Amino acid sequence: MFNEFKSGVIFSYGVTNSGKTYTIIGNKREPGMLSRTLTEIFSLKEKIKKYNASTEQHSYFDDNEQVINLVKFQKLKKLKFHFESYEIYNEEIFDLMNDKDSLHSRPKLELKEGLNGQFFLKKLTRHTLTSI
Repeated sequence: MFNEFKSGVIFSYGVTNSGKTYTIIGNKREPGMLSRTLTEIFSLKEKIKKYNASTEQHSYFDDNEQVINLVKFQKLKKLKFHFESYEIYNEEIFDLMNDKDSLHSRPKLELKEGLNGQFFLKKLTRHTLTSI
């Protein structure tokens, strides 16, 4: 996902109380997969900004870091990050970014098929991320 600059998904599946939310979200002391992924993406994006503004361009990347060519740097600089989160529970789909207090008071989402044949969730909340 990251190296090809395409859409990606973090998926968690399991029985109730098996640690799905903790694995994805984590806590302040032990961040989950989502937090770690976003931290890495925005950290790299900041390094790219500094790299592009620097005359000593080699100094912003450790020798131990993955080497990515400048073409990919330019692509990452222009990327926009969108975030959506939903839960499928008892064969019903709920928007986790909805402002309602309780999962049970949230409206159910409908799975629809677009004209292009791709499926989407009608009225799913989408946020554009600029930082963590």
